[in-house]
This record gives sequence, structure tokens and C-alpha cells, in this order.
Amino acid sequence: MGPLRLADRLDPMWEIAFTLHLPQSREPDLEFAAWRQEVCAALETAGLTRAVRELARLYPCSEPFPDFLGPGYGG
Repeated sequence: MGPLRLADRLDPMWEIAFTLHLPQSREPDLEFAAWRQEVCAALETAGLTRAVRELARLYPCSEPFPDFLGPGYGG
């Protein structure tokens, strides 16, 4: 196993995936509960609930996660 490496910047694809995973999760999460409610209400108000639900189908909150949606792994 090689040394641990940290990215020098955020990866947009992972940010999208994690942002879509939080509202999908059915696990009780006190840390993000208020955020989740606020986001869901804002999406409803903006008329984006259906569009985000369709996008979330590409980013399932379960295994297996599609590899092509994550960052590339180079050597």
C-alpha cells in the first residue's frame, strides 16, 4: 500500500454524488437533518424536486456505485 495522498482540490463529480446522497439517505442523521429538510423544501419551492429525483437515479445511495461517475484514477 502506498502513502496516503490528499487531493489538491475538490472533485466536482464527488461533490455532486455526496450532495445527492444526503437527501436520499433514510438513516437518521442529526448532523444533516435540518440541512436535508431545508434543501428538500427549497427544491419543492423551486419546482426542482422531480428533476433532482431523476438526477439522483444516476447517483444511487447504495452499492454498486457507477465508476464512471466518480473521479478518474491515474498513476
